[in-house]
Amino acid sequence: MLSKFRLSLNSSFIGLASALVAVNAYSAVPADPNLKLPQFPLQITEYIEPNVMLLLDTSGSMGTIENGQSRIDIVKDIATDLVNNNENIRFCLAKFRYDQGATILSECGSTVAQINKTLTEIQGLSATGSTPLAEAYYEVTNYFAGKAPKYVNGA
Repeated sequence: MLSKFRLSLNSSFIGLASALVAVNAYSAVPADPNLKLPQFPLQITEYIEPNVMLLLDTSGSMGTIENGQSRIDIVKDIATDLVNNNENIRFCLAKFRYDQGATILSECGSTVAQINKTLTEIQGLSATGSTPLAEAYYEVTNYFAGKAPKYVNGA
């Protein structure tokens, strides 16, 4: 039984090592400096605004003062500048939910109303709670997949 386990384990390591060698061999190929790729996916012929979710850290540690300003205020200033200075990006906003998951505060969009909602939500953020990073990423993934939130009402 133990020898079968060792054989299986050795085969797994050999497969993993082969995969790593293949990845390393592929990444060692130098990029062609003359290669010109379009700035949009190859299957379309026009520019489509990308959707970008801003997942902002609103945990309690963001209340810490750095150079006379709280971390959350610094993040809010940067996020506001980012949204205001990138008109060809459809921003949406999420924050850490108190102890698990994330709350989606604004939908992705490029209308004036959607942009203003995102900016208003950014300004309303405060530093409280924990840092449920993995669960928050899961919620953002669910948002983009069109699925219902997982961590609602303590679920």
